[in-house]
Order: sequence, then structure tokens, then C-alpha cells
Amino acid sequence: MSDSPVVRGARRRDLDAVAAIERASFDAPWPREAFAALVDAPGFLVYDRRDAIEGFVVGTLESCPDGPCGHIKDLAVAPAARGAGVGRHLCGVATERLHDAGAGVVGLEVRPSNAAAIACYRAVGYREHGREAAYYEDGEDAVLFVHRRSG
Repeated sequence: MSDSPVVRGARRRDLDAVAAIERASFDAPWPREAFAALVDAPGFLVYDRRDAIEGFVVGTLESCPDGPCGHIKDLAVAPAARGAGVGRHLCGVATERLHDAGAGVVGLEVRPSNAAAIACYRAVGYREHGREAAYYEDGEDAVLFVHRRSG
């Protein structure tokens, strides 16, 4: 059996693993039901290595004034898989899928204190677009990033 990971669309049977990674990653995790509601989103992908989910990304296609746009809503990597490029790979694939689905721009929000996530997004080609004051429940701002398809 190959040890090579596969990035694929999320399935309902993945939701327990996704929710467990979410709980291990965030102080205010999304509930499993939130993932269930988005399981068919074009950018809801999992990083699957031998039927073990090592990370996930939730990206949606939305209506925006200038046409369809993508939104990376959540991304997390299992603690044991962090630092190996899983998040960067997931974000890159999800961003391309959202562009392929018609999004001219893909955006996301991140805490300015999350240096690892900011480095990941920049590595994939996201650029800082602004800030939103007191975006998070604890009052921390959000850094807004956008990705525009090149060419």
C-alpha cells in the first residue's frame, strides 16, 4: 500500500476526523454540524494518508458584486502532521479548485498572531488586503488576505 497522501473532496464519513482535528486546533472549534452543512462545498478537501485524515480545508464559492468569489473559511492540520507542508498543500489545492469553479478572487481571514498560517498563505500566493478590527470573539483583529488567479 502506498504511503502517498491524496487530497480529495470531503465525505460524510470524514466528519468525525475533521471535527477531532478542529477541536485539537482551535479554542473555539466549529461543531461537527457546521462541517456537515458544508460537506458538498467545492473547496472542502481532506488530506488523506492511508485512510487517515491529516488535515482539511473548507472553501466555499459565494456571490460577490464582481462575480463569483471563493472564501477559505477554515483550515487545520492534525498536530502530528504539522510542519510538513500539509496546510500549504491543502490551501493551494482548495484555492485552485475555487478558481476553477469560477472565483476570480479567493479571500480569507487570519489572526495576526498566527504566524505559521500567515506564512502558509503567503507561500501559496495570498497577499494582505487589509484588516478587520475586533473580528474574533476575543477582540483580536483579522488580517484579510486575497488570492487572484494569475495569467
